[in-house]
Amino acid sequence: MIVPMKKIFLVVQKKDAPEALDALRDAGIVHVEHSKKPAGSHLDKIKEDIRTAEKVLIALKRDSLKQSPLGKKEWKEKAQQVLVLLMTIEGWKDDMNKRQALISQWEPWGDFDPEDFKKLQSKGLKVKLCEIPKKELGVVPPNIVLKEIFSSGGMARCIAVYQGEVDFPFQTLPLPPMSLGEMKQHQEQERAKIKEAQQKLKRFSQYVDSFKDVVEQLKTELIFRKAS
Repeated sequence: MIVPMKKIFLVVQKKDAPEALDALRDAGIVHVEHSKKPAGSHLDKIKEDIRTAEKVLIALKRDSLKQSPLGKKEWKEKAQQVLVLLMTIEGWKDDMNKRQALISQWEPWGDFDPEDFKKLQSKGLKVKLCEIPKKELGVVPPNIVLKEIFSSGGMARCIAVYQGEVDFPFQTLPLPPMSLGEMKQHQEQERAKIKEAQQKLKRFSQYVDSFKDVVEQLKTELIFRKAS
């Protein structure tokens, strides 16, 4: 039966206030209001704990795994493990996105090893990648051997080979950090790492209900601490 609430005043010593409020909270028989906006590092810590637990809940999905309980201190350790996994996965995904942009940029050039360019240069043969307006392909200096690889947007992408000192008249491109094949290999390796990490993350789903309880307990504690 729902009955009207009554306002009561409890008088306790300041040092006993937290324990008294904890006892009232556990009894579940009062609704606490605070007369002025509270502040303090302890409240900030509880709020941060709530944000952490909620972030973990967003990342985890409740599946068929049997739910397991978490101790009051144990949940923070599990939460940290989840957050580290999330950060690691996001880092790999970011690396993959950047590498995929490089793959898209260099795929039309075909697969080549940038180290081969350095080997040729050590033998006195200079090789450069360059972009040339298609209308200028007919005015290549005679001491430069030029081969068109592909073209788009009115620009020809070419490989130029020459010896000695030459006033190179075309816009050159920096070499990629590795071959196209190596880039794709790294993508597959990191894709496998992400899959493995996601499987580890999935195993934490057994604690979803426990993290929900943690959030509720922390929110209740926050209300009571604000009143102390």
